[in-house]
Amino acid sequence: MLQYAAMDPFEYHRLGMGKFNPSKAVRRQLRLEVYLPMGLAVLLLFAGGLLLRRAGVGDASVWADTGLTFLLGIVLILGVLLLVVVAAAAVGVWYLVRLLPAPFMEARTGLARTRQAALQASNRAAKAVILPSAGLNALRAAVSQLASIFQR
Repeated sequence: MLQYAAMDPFEYHRLGMGKFNPSKAVRRQLRLEVYLPMGLAVLLLFAGGLLLRRAGVGDASVWADTGLTFLLGIVLILGVLLLVVVAAAAVGVWYLVRLLPAPFMEARTGLARTRQAALQASNRAAKAVILPSAGLNALRAAVSQLASIFQR
């Protein structure tokens, strides 16, 4: 029988299996592939900024604008990724809607028939109320017109 093996440090802690202790090879690979490039990039950026500052290139406003540009670039990239995800979801929903089975079309047709029947019933009910009222108003107007003729 296969046993479940925890996959990350949080699972080790959650399952009460003690502290996660990766092997030396994994830690060495982590240092070489993650921490070393990140540290070199930070050092290069710091050294480049220091050299440019000592050379008198720009003032605080220029550096603030440069930092803002970098931040906006990151936000732009994240926004484009979000747009791609939303567009992919929209296309997926479009394909799923096209694949809906025929019973949904039958249900739509049935709902359209029900709507038409309700409209016809409401029109008949309105005519039953409106026509006598309109006839009574027409009769009152005719009597009023005749009365105005004889009163002159």
